[in-house]
Amino acid sequence: GDDQTFECIFPDPFGDSETYEIVWSFNGDTVLSNGDAYSDGSKIFDGELSTDDTTSDSQITTSLTISSVTEDAAGEYMCTIKWGTIYIKSDAAVLTVRAFATSPSTTNVASGSDAVFSCITTGDAASTITFHLSSDDSSVDSVEQSDDSADATGSTITTTATLTISGATSDNAGDYYCMATWDSGSISSSTAYLSILDIETSSMATSAWGVVDLLATFKCESGALLLLNSDGDSYLDNNGDVVYASSTVTWEYYDSDTSAWADASDSMFSTSSDMIGTDGIKTSPLLVGPLTSDDDGLLVRCTVTYDTDSADNFVGGAVTSESLTLNIASVTSFTKDIETVLDGDTVTLSCVAIGESEPDFTFTTRGNTFDTSKYTYVSGPTVTSDGNTFTAEYVTTTKQATVLLGGQTVYCEASFGAGKGSDTSSLLVTTYYNCADVAITVLGQDPGVTITYVDDSDGGRVATVTCPDDTDDIRYSISTSTNAASSATCTKDTGSYSPSFLATCLQQQPFTTGYVEQVWPIASLSFTICADDSPSSFSESALQSMMVSDEDTCGPSSKIPCLVSGDCTIETDTSLTGCSYDASTQKLYVFATVNFAETVWTLAERNALKDLDSGARIQFWSCENSYSKRRRRAVVDTELMLEKISAGVTGLETVNETVYKYTIETTVDNNLSGESEETVWSTLTILSIFAFAVMTILAAFAPRIIKRRKLSHTELPTKETGSEDESDRC
Repeated sequence: GDDQTFECIFPDPFGDSETYEIVWSFNGDTVLSNGDAYSDGSKIFDGELSTDDTTSDSQITTSLTISSVTEDAAGEYMCTIKWGTIYIKSDAAVLTVRAFATSPSTTNVASGSDAVFSCITTGDAASTITFHLSSDDSSVDSVEQSDDSADATGSTITTTATLTISGATSDNAGDYYCMATWDSGSISSSTAYLSILDIETSSMATSAWGVVDLLATFKCESGALLLLNSDGDSYLDNNGDVVYASSTVTWEYYDSDTSAWADASDSMFSTSSDMIGTDGIKTSPLLVGPLTSDDDGLLVRCTVTYDTDSADNFVGGAVTSESLTLNIASVTSFTKDIETVLDGDTVTLSCVAIGESEPDFTFTTRGNTFDTSKYTYVSGPTVTSDGNTFTAEYVTTTKQATVLLGGQTVYCEASFGAGKGSDTSSLLVTTYYNCADVAITVLGQDPGVTITYVDDSDGGRVATVTCPDDTDDIRYSISTSTNAASSATCTKDTGSYSPSFLATCLQQQPFTTGYVEQVWPIASLSFTICADDSPSSFSESALQSMMVSDEDTCGPSSKIPCLVSGDCTIETDTSLTGCSYDASTQKLYVFATVNFAETVWTLAERNALKDLDSGARIQFWSCENSYSKRRRRAVVDTELMLEKISAGVTGLETVNETVYKYTIETTVDNNLSGESEETVWSTLTILSIFAFAVMTILAAFAPRIIKRRKLSHTELPTKETGSEDESDRC
């Protein structure tokens, strides 16, 4: 770890007249010009070269400095200066590195065996070696040291130190290191871990509990995994595999007749296969039984004999456990504190057992659990003792009747240790119905009803439903059926309500608006209404203005009852009141929405306010009272056609209780659609002149026609004289 500098001083007989070259070598191999040395491709040391030829005494000085010297840097160093074929070579300088040739190795030993650590140093002088615990750097005694300084033939002195820990126990486990000291300083070795394999008393049970006629199991637990360090990492062999100590486990029992330990080899004892867990602990079971009451207090012990494994630095030995005790125990009684148990009662179960120590009590109904569907845990088991008698109380509340199932069996198990020794007793607990715990709900959606209960003296209960209070926005009413009523009765014998459900409450919300729609099939017209190309009198804006007006003739104001009576107002939103035209079906939709002045709660009330009288129409023509003479004539003709369409309506159909559709049977052909107002007036003028001419001709010939008609009548035969000819009648 120290830096080392070598220096050579040469004469300079030639001065600047000749060029020189300086070469350094290590163990005969040339050092690189940068000061580094390599062997077989690996760097031996990291060096630095320097040269000074500026001194006034005609000398050349060169030096080689090695940083952080390692053991590999030990050897011979030489320097050479050359002027052409002339050269001067220095004597060899030997570097001896003070270092650990051998550091202590990780060691695993069986408890009670000796643990040995060794350290070896090399250097130019003998060292003083001490051993220390890494945990607190305290020194460890019982160190033997020797060196070969008396016999060494070279410049290297070897010092050897050995630490022996006799009868090592778990208290000696830990990391150890060596410290070597010379007059110039000291160095420390790497650490080595000491692991102790022993009986695992911290996890191994010191007793086993069993019951008569059953087996009791003792377990001998011992360390098996060789460790590398205090972190618990596994020691690996040369192949990189985890190493487990090889060991043999034997059992003995104490023979009270001879007052000596004897091999557990008779038929009462048997062993099963050893297992090594993931924690590196080896478990070796001993089975004892079938047991009798005389076996109570039987003592056994195990001995683990470890085999030495020098290759993996493991020192074997034998380790014997403490005495392990067998206990025989039993349950003497199991009772409940209530004779007749009702659903919802809190019951205390008492289990009494005898034994030499307090057992582990477990209360179950099936398997390893207490049936949580029928019972609610309260507390326990709470154990009290009186000498060798132990009483465990388990408190639970019943929450489901079992009378129809014949009751339910409850078990009390008293376990007397990890050796699987236990005794079990059973008790039949029958739970009767308690109507206070029987639930009933409303049939259907619950709008927030209130259910009240009244208990009778026989354990029965009557449940009654009450609707929420009415509000300005919602009213409620009870809705009964064959399976639901306003009240239901439960008895403790059946544990159910009759009927099965309570009636729910229906919610009724008020009506605030009404809607009316008329559908007009106007395919017979050659013009559109409420469309972009409609005549101005029938444009969408004209009809929408009409629909929200208060005219007596047109619009809904005189047709919808509540508008007439003033009990509602027309909705002016054009999406709710107005018109629309469907070009694909050539149908006109006229619709109106009214807002009621006061909310109503029934369909009858709503319909009475908004429904039109039978045959009533929302008129949208003949709405203007003043026109120019010429325009009035054109409009009148159009309106006459719409009157004919309206006259052809034969009935009123209700759709969704709000929409009215009119079926138009009469069709009227006309050619007004698409014509300009001037074209309409021209057509009407020609028709008027033609009509005037016809009337003039009829006036001129009227007397003759009348005279001829009279003559014809005088010539017709009477009923008495003959049949009447149809053509003559015409």
